[in-house]
Amino acid sequence: MERLTDRSRGGYGILKDKGKLELALSKLATYEDTGYEPQTIKNLDKICRDQSNSIIRHGLEMEKRYNECEYWKSQSITDKSKLGILRYYFEKHGTTLEQVLEDCKTMFQDTTCTENSKM
Repeated sequence: MERLTDRSRGGYGILKDKGKLELALSKLATYEDTGYEPQTIKNLDKICRDQSNSIIRHGLEMEKRYNECEYWKSQSITDKSKLGILRYYFEKHGTTLEQVLEDCKTMFQDTTCTENSKM
């Protein structure tokens, strides 16, 4: 914004260029048409900046969560693919993935029981 005024040593507004009096009056009239005092405009500006910063922070948080979801989605697809390969392998060798998992569970429980009984 081009300033048309300055402040005198006494704090009064003065026109920088006397040749721009009509322009300065036109800008003053436009300002007065808003119906707001300068402090109100400053307060509104602060509110807008604060809200903008809040929206930006929320947007960054949403982006972070979206990226986390995309990561876990890709991990899920990868794991599902590996699970499919294992199912195929075990079925080709005459068993099922579920049976292998059950055997592992039984073997782990037997090992745990044996180790606990030694104590």
